[in-house]
Amino acid sequence: MRYGTLSLILAVGIGVSGCAATRQALGMGKNPPDEFQVVSHAPLSMPANYDLVPPQPGEPRPQELSASTTAETTLLTNSSNGTIAADASNASPGEHAILSQAGADKVEPHIRQTVDQDAAAEREAAGSLVDTLAFWRATPQPGTVLDPQKEQQRLQQDAALGQPPSAGGPTPIVVPKKKALLEGIFN
Repeated sequence: MRYGTLSLILAVGIGVSGCAATRQALGMGKNPPDEFQVVSHAPLSMPANYDLVPPQPGEPRPQELSASTTAETTLLTNSSNGTIAADASNASPGEHAILSQAGADKVEPHIRQTVDQDAAAEREAAGSLVDTLAFWRATPQPGTVLDPQKEQQRLQQDAALGQPPSAGGPTPIVVPKKKALLEGIFN
């Protein structure tokens, strides 16, 4: 009977300790801090004239900056002298020399519009993904190919006769040969 009671108490203890609510009630559960509730506050500071104003409940601290302002200040501040890096008036002579060699003083004012127009034209010329997949073979570029030897002879004859290059006969072009039925399928 003694062993039965002892084993029953032991079994109930093991069963209850497996329950999360019981573990939490007994203080045996883990209670880590919530990482979203951990915030860094600006350090407390005393005003120079010690004229303290009592804080108002619910109002933000006056010495705290917003997260975006803090990030912008951190990224744009020069760590050596505490100045804003985007301000070129505080730059050293070496920094001015590097900027002028890099061409920073000759910046095109409408470069963003130019880049946007070029990107739009490239997107339009590229076509859609479906077109690229369906028509995967490169299409021949339009235009005519000149026969260089015949064109040179024509220009020399025009020059010998004293005529301008546009006054001569027809411009010789290279006529592409026709491909066979199965030619070029695998390349």
